[in-house]
Amino acid sequence: MTTIFIAPGIKDSDVSNPPTFEEKVRIFKARMMGWKLLIADVLINGYTDIVGAKHPSIPEAGYAAMDIMFTYFEPIARYADGCLKENQSGVFFKKGIHLVFPELNQNTDAKAVKFVEDTLWQAVRCGMYHSGMTKAKAVITGDIRSPISVPSDHKLLAINLHLLVKAEMAHLENYTKRLIQAGQSTQISRNFVARFDHDSL
Repeated sequence: MTTIFIAPGIKDSDVSNPPTFEEKVRIFKARMMGWKLLIADVLINGYTDIVGAKHPSIPEAGYAAMDIMFTYFEPIARYADGCLKENQSGVFFKKGIHLVFPELNQNTDAKAVKFVEDTLWQAVRCGMYHSGMTKAKAVITGDIRSPISVPSDHKLLAINLHLLVKAEMAHLENYTKRLIQAGQSTQISRNFVARFDHDSL
């Protein structure tokens, strides 16, 4: 019999058919973390193995890691909203930015917030996906102490990938924990299940 892995470390035979709510959350978290974010983290931050040996990051891995990281914002917003449509990628990408960085909602500089949204979408996500490279308004640096800078001059957005992946990982941990704590009868969980089932068809 063929072994089918539906997530890292999870075979189809390991879960119910159909999966329970808790199993759906576990599958989703394992997919996003194990097949995406942890890989990006290892690429740029290195890792410590089970015997305590430290392994360095891979040189020049920033753009490869960023390719992975920028697949997080749009889907996490679609799961949070329970959206079953496949259009409006930019809208949901920007919603995802606010989910990962809720402090943007408290920023009173509306132009700076819009610059962050538009630059992450157009210069980074669309630049990477359509041209293979970021555009001029975004720069990768390890010299800032936050995942992204919010510029007052609206000219250049700095991104610290070492911290960005950590922010996404923390968001995923918190989101999936909230789902389990809320229970499957709540709106946040109904939205999640609707999108999970849609993606599983």
